Amino acid sequence: MTESMNQLIPIFEDIIKANNFITFAYSSLDDRWFYLSMKAGDDYDSTKILGNLNQAYAYMLEECQYYWLKRNRLLQPDLTVDAIIASLSPEIHGLLDAFLEPYVKAAEKFL
Repeated sequence: MTESMNQLIPIFEDIIKANNFITFAYSSLDDRWFYLSMKAGDDYDSTKILGNLNQAYAYMLEECQYYWLKRNRLLQPDLTVDAIIASLSPEIHGLLDAFLEPYVKAAEKFL
């Protein structure tokens, strides 16, 4: 699937690349947003079809928050991502916001 996914990338008109592992792309052929997950290197290993832009934006934020929490070893198995974020100190929450800012700005033109 990785080779076929990489061959499909040129058909997407708009791409929001959140980080090396999270990419969102829009195809006017299907009028859909897609979530592309990258396993390693430059090969996409899975995709998820997202119905509309609002769903894609919410999913992007959720995936970026999860990625940031995991990278910073803040995930807790008994709590949801939202609960963990709500419990962050203002200083730590500011770091998360700073991490999310480029991705939010990249998505602004679509909202």
